[in-house]
Amino acid sequence: MPTVSANRRFLVEDDGRPFFWLADTAWELFHRLDREAAATYLADRAAKGFTVLQANTIADFAVNPSSAYGERPFFNYDPTQPNEEYFQHLDHLVDKAGQLGLYVALPALWGHLTGYYTTATANTWGRFLGDRYKDRPNVIWIASGEYGEPSMDAAKRDIFNALG
Repeated sequence: MPTVSANRRFLVEDDGRPFFWLADTAWELFHRLDREAAATYLADRAAKGFTVLQANTIADFAVNPSSAYGERPFFNYDPTQPNEEYFQHLDHLVDKAGQLGLYVALPALWGHLTGYYTTATANTWGRFLGDRYKDRPNVIWIASGEYGEPSMDAAKRDIFNALG
């Protein structure tokens, strides 16, 4: 797992070599591709030398998008009620990426979606994600995709602090 270098300027491998972040922005990977199509895509990215895939845990432009199998991440649009079927698909693809030597960078939440969360629901959502993926060494967390500082107000900051 890449870690921050001693001088805090770049990421390094376990042996101290610089980690090269060559990412593909596959934001809708979990929502658009079924397992077979995703396996083809992941193998192609690995063969081309990519090291990271950036993919949304939940879609950017919709609060409750469905997966390629029609499963939504939450019941009743409630981030405290995750849908196990949806996350099994995400689990499968994260694990498949790991088998191919790929890291998956997961934004927990996009900044413009903070209005759908309270600090309590953001904390519950963050704990769910952290607990679910804590033992997967190929997951890298992204706090938020875009919509962050400097326009982030105190309310959004509180949501992201609770999420973390």
